[in-house]
Amino acid sequence: ITNDMRPHPDTRYGQSKIMAEQYLEHFAGIPYIIFRPTGVYGPHEKDYLMMVKSIDHHFDFGVGYRKQMLTFIYVDDLVEAMFDALASGVKNKKYIISEDRAYTQKEFRDIVAQELGGKWVIPIKVPIWGLWVVSAVAEKIGKMRLKTSTLNLDKFKIMRQRNWTADISDAVADFGFAPKVDLREGIRRTVEAYRRNE
Repeated sequence: ITNDMRPHPDTRYGQSKIMAEQYLEHFAGIPYIIFRPTGVYGPHEKDYLMMVKSIDHHFDFGVGYRKQMLTFIYVDDLVEAMFDALASGVKNKKYIISEDRAYTQKEFRDIVAQELGGKWVIPIKVPIWGLWVVSAVAEKIGKMRLKTSTLNLDKFKIMRQRNWTADISDAVADFGFAPKVDLREGIRRTVEAYRRNE
């Protein structure tokens, strides 16, 4: 994914983000900086924490049977990038924010398992249609309980994607973006917070 690519979101979440970008771009006289972070994680974030909890219980659920590459950005690095961009004086630009490498599902699982103390983990691959069924049921239950479900049909569209690799060169060039926290260190901090709040 590069800044030059025209986004084509197919989720309500993604469409709302693009609408917000378009609003800023066409609202004359308001300077803006738009950040497009990849998978944001860290203490108290819910989606990746759900995966950490699953691995803590010895199961790692993956979607589909083709290899999947994932990109991440630790929350502190994202916040620091925002302040660096503001201090640099750039305006009216968009930036992809991510760690500068991608990870496989297995790499993510192994890092989490090690940080949880060397847990043994059973990887379970769920076919994409199976994820759709689970997401549809979870969404219905959430609606009946008047609560948003972590798994829903909108999230399904995100999870079925195979690969997310990101070009962060514009952020590097414009305000010296350099993520300080790699996935291993970020997961260590996330697991530490998870343990404290159990």
